[in-house]
Amino acid sequence: MNPALCVLILLMGADLRAGDSDLSARVVRTTIREGKVDMSVRLFREFDWKRANYISKKTFPGDAPPWLPNPPRTRHQLVFGVGGIFEWFQFDFIEIGNYKFVDDFTVTAQRFGGNVIVGVFDPVKNVLLFDGLEYVPELPIPEIKIKASNDLVNWIDISGPKEVSREFNWGDSISVSFDHKDRGSEYFLIEVNNK
Repeated sequence: MNPALCVLILLMGADLRAGDSDLSARVVRTTIREGKVDMSVRLFREFDWKRANYISKKTFPGDAPPWLPNPPRTRHQLVFGVGGIFEWFQFDFIEIGNYKFVDDFTVTAQRFGGNVIVGVFDPVKNVLLFDGLEYVPELPIPEIKIKASNDLVNWIDISGPKEVSREFNWGDSISVSFDHKDRGSEYFLIEVNNK
């Protein structure tokens, strides 16, 4: 008997940031083939650009010995932390300073002992322009747990997903893959929690 996917239930965990009270999700694709289940889950969360961490689109040469044939590339990172303090990671050093959001899409940041930088967020492109570089939100991959049931009452843990996508942009789906033995019809519960 081929495995049948009867119902797919999503249970959203707490602490997913920005608009937690209105969390929802939708499975946009499911494939069951050769003992493996592949799902694509889209999370619908309100996005607050002021609470996100950012990573530069542009990459830079990493700090590596000159004899290394293909040295690793690195990106700049930008974090607007609590208490009005920001951290700006560039190559192998960090600059710290104060920041203030001046309107819906603008931030001013003053480095300690340095100049003022104005950053502007573009909500259409989902990009923060800061010191001449484009930065995109860096979003953590949520923790995924999968459970299975034959009766919707008794649930057993499946030994975690075999694979969860490592790339995650705002609005994109998260790909989840796990092994599935032929047990007839089953229900699956997916728990999505921020790490």
